[in-house]
Amino acid sequence: MTWRVPPRIETARLVIRRLEPGDVPAMHEAILANVAHLLPFIPWAPSEPQTLEQREAKVAQFTAAFDAGEDFALGMFDRATGAYVGGTGFHTRVGPDALEIGYWIRADRQGDGLVTEAVLALTAVALLYAGATRVELWCAPANVRSNAVAARSGFTAAGSSTRGDEDFHVWVADLATLAREPAASSPLPRLADAAGTTLAWPLWSVPARVETERLVIRRFRHDDADEVSNVIAANREHLVRFLAWAEDEPKTPEERAAKIALNIANHEAGVEFLMGMFDRDGGAYLGSIGLHPLDSRPGLEIGYWIAESHQGHGLVTEAVAALTRVALAYAGAETVEIFHRPGNARSAAVPRRLGFRDLGLTRDTDDGQEAARWVADAATLEEAPLSSAPIPRLADAAGDEVTWPA
Repeated sequence: MTWRVPPRIETARLVIRRLEPGDVPAMHEAILANVAHLLPFIPWAPSEPQTLEQREAKVAQFTAAFDAGEDFALGMFDRATGAYVGGTGFHTRVGPDALEIGYWIRADRQGDGLVTEAVLALTAVALLYAGATRVELWCAPANVRSNAVAARSGFTAAGSSTRGDEDFHVWVADLATLAREPAASSPLPRLADAAGTTLAWPLWSVPARVETERLVIRRFRHDDADEVSNVIAANREHLVRFLAWAEDEPKTPEERAAKIALNIANHEAGVEFLMGMFDRDGGAYLGSIGLHPLDSRPGLEIGYWIAESHQGHGLVTEAVAALTRVALAYAGAETVEIFHRPGNARSAAVPRRLGFRDLGLTRDTDDGQEAARWVADAATLEEAPLSSAPIPRLADAAGDEVTWPA
């Protein structure tokens, strides 16, 4: 995985940023003044004291690894004074989809909550910006302060593990952690590039519920698990011809519950929006549809499937029309795109019927398979048939109406 980590992260009291050659003197002074403080728990502390020249070479290595996307050493600086107060960063050694956060702070700045502030910010960056699905903290069992940071930051204790000859307590966070305190009430940090220009968070706002004439398109709930599994199992052979994920079906009840929990966390975090299509009258689950951020452009992709017994009634077209308007007029996407296997005539009919532009074949897909690509934008909403399609009702998870932007 190619990690994307911003060079500069600003919290209320800290600037957390990529190290530069000009930081070496302050970093050197702080480490030498805190060797005794660091020795019990920091793996690199026994190699101290180092010379200024050795420190310069080390920072050059850090910078090269950061630029190569291999490891991400960061300095913590007091936002008010610019003073170097400690080190932190992301390490890529805990798996292809996870980042580990490491940290230390000088002894005279302990007890001010700065490390917790940094960990909360970096956890949000890892999960919402860098694309990690999991964040880990590894703390020596005797390091009471380090373990307290993990607990205070809302991480879950995940047992013990060894690294080399040492034992560690492992703490884990994921998107669900961001929905709990203290992360839920912690403001997202400001992100910037090396020049200080603000970087946008790749987050979207999509209502939990979208109601059309015949459908309720809504965020999944935990109690949907059994019905979703039953409908997918009954349609597996129908789905597996064109949808790669269907090859992993059927899922166990535990796997389905975990999948729905992830869907809910993704939606609440603003990073991914897989929703169910339910009959508006009877409430039956008919299939799924979703809005998925595009990797390299400011748009959203719509994916969809419906149970074979409900094909041919225009329900998918109705759902796609509604979510196209939600994506463009509510979420602020510049484009909406649909991808489907070239031989999937029913999927092709939906964007064609709604006035999407046919951009031919591409391999710009998650699985690298050849796919047809269709695109709509704000102008498409002003053209038939979308211009005359009923505007759906929007609501939050409790069913209370959400207003469309003016």
